[in-house]
Amino acid sequence: MGDLRPKGKGCLSDMSVEVFLGEDVEPIQHLPAVKHLIEGFKHWKNTGDPGKLFGRDVITRDPRICKEEKVYHAHILEEKEFKIKRMHLRTEYDRTSDACIFYCQGLCRPDYYLILAIVWNDAHWFLDNRHDQLRAYGKEAEDFRNAN
Repeated sequence: MGDLRPKGKGCLSDMSVEVFLGEDVEPIQHLPAVKHLIEGFKHWKNTGDPGKLFGRDVITRDPRICKEEKVYHAHILEEKEFKIKRMHLRTEYDRTSDACIFYCQGLCRPDYYLILAIVWNDAHWFLDNRHDQLRAYGKEAEDFRNAN
């Protein structure tokens, strides 16, 4: 992963929040859906408003390194479903889906965020069965947090 301090490439600044892209996200950042998600994430972390894009946001408990390095996963909502299921009437915790974004926050720089991965489908299966990949995200988060 290399040096994770800000240097332009892979760093997206908006107001006071700096968003960095992990190894799995950087190659796909040009895709419209990914761009939209990144912009929504920046807005959320700058304002505290998850909008119609994000729902339940919880720490990833397994494997242990994810919990230790405070790797979170937030449910990604589809605007169409948001309206149909009347999610605006639900608490953030009750806004769920089977897609999520994995991210962590800087340790010494709480205004720094690293988007580790986006799982568009079967996120619950991924959480239950892909501990190898989750460990890799935990290690990537550890490196980021140690540098920031």
